[in-house]
Amino acid sequence: MADTTISELTQSIPNGNNILPYSTGSNTLGVPVSAILQNVSKVGIGTNNPTTRLHIYGGHGDTLLRMYSTGGGGTGSQGPATLSLWASEPAATYTGAGIGANVNDSPYFGRVDSTNGQSYIRFLPSDGTMRFFTGLGDAPQGMMIDSNGSVGIGITPSAKLDVYGDLKVSGNIIGIPAFKLFLDTTNNNRTSPVGFVKSYTETFYSRGGIHIANSGYSGGSTLMFEMTVNSNAVRTVTQFLKGNDDRVSFFWNGFLQSTYNGGTPRAAINWNLTVGNNLIQIILGDEGGGAQVLDLFGDIISPGVTFVS
Repeated sequence: MADTTISELTQSIPNGNNILPYSTGSNTLGVPVSAILQNVSKVGIGTNNPTTRLHIYGGHGDTLLRMYSTGGGGTGSQGPATLSLWASEPAATYTGAGIGANVNDSPYFGRVDSTNGQSYIRFLPSDGTMRFFTGLGDAPQGMMIDSNGSVGIGITPSAKLDVYGDLKVSGNIIGIPAFKLFLDTTNNNRTSPVGFVKSYTETFYSRGGIHIANSGYSGGSTLMFEMTVNSNAVRTVTQFLKGNDDRVSFFWNGFLQSTYNGGTPRAAINWNLTVGNNLIQIILGDEGGGAQVLDLFGDIISPGVTFVS
């Protein structure tokens, strides 16, 4: 017998209202199982009044939508594929919902195919979280986003990003306070940013403090630390220079603020910031051609002072 299309069925309805009721009786819970097609555009399963393209209505344990593929007809990588969408979670929550691959009914009923792992997302309105699960077996929770938008990887977050375990980053971490660190190998006695040759560049993560003991570049070199900060008011930020080797010079917006020769000056460094962006530059020479040492304590980034670049 040839297949019958929805349009052919609705055209055959004598009342002309383009509604086709369909019923298969009751399920094991005694709830009528029915579908209704309205205006050839809305399908209701368990409801006679579908309000969306596909409207599934059920109880706590029977509201699940599943897509199923037989796969390659085997197991493992050749096994079936399933994608499930559920509202309410039997044996877990009433208000939770989710979507996942190889999930049997809800996350607490295991896997459809035991030869493969599973991955899924749970949406929990009761505590405002999203939870992500993935694994080769019954999946453990790998990540969550809490009601404040904080992200926890392997842990319930106590900060905007909370990671349990090692963190590896390839490239710069954008937005974290850092100096741009430049190395001039053409001159070991630069005393100004003017004419500085940026032979090499790195990122030196810091809120303002610098503690280095550099073995020096063959033939001598000069280091320059550079950071742009934004101040929301006129203010003075003070750091403490404990020691340096060799000469160190401090520049604000291109103007020399102070210079100290090698030794242990133990001096206060005052940055007189104006409203808006302020360019901080610190130049450390190497006249002796040996080690370069700088011990500078205190944060530049502070209340009212934010990192720009």
